[in-house]
Amino acid sequence: MVTTIKWEIVKSLDDLTQTDLDTFCHRLRDRREEPRVRRRAVDGKTILEVADLLVSTFTEHTALQVTLDILKQINCNEEAKALDDHKHTTGLMVSQSKMLTITNHPLSYKYNIYVSSLRGGSREIFTGWP
Repeated sequence: MVTTIKWEIVKSLDDLTQTDLDTFCHRLRDRREEPRVRRRAVDGKTILEVADLLVSTFTEHTALQVTLDILKQINCNEEAKALDDHKHTTGLMVSQSKMLTITNHPLSYKYNIYVSSLRGGSREIFTGWP
């Protein structure tokens, strides 16, 4: 069965103690790379809300890597290994939407690109033809 990256992040965060989850959220707020996460975005949030925040802030692929990095930083190595192993042994569905502007055209049409990756493969679908 194919699961989403967001669901795998939820399962990993659900395995943390409350102290480790608080430390995870602190490290998430303390990241120096962009995009940054504000304190009010994670304080008092449930695991589902934190996972939603990760995916909406970083995109699914980057959210997975950010989660792995922070888990390793806070010495939750078993959870990080389980998430990393699961990433490699099952098909994690990645979906993201990006805008592509064709600037060579005098009307500068915009197209939506949907990219899905399943076990390392990728597929691109162009929509929004004028």
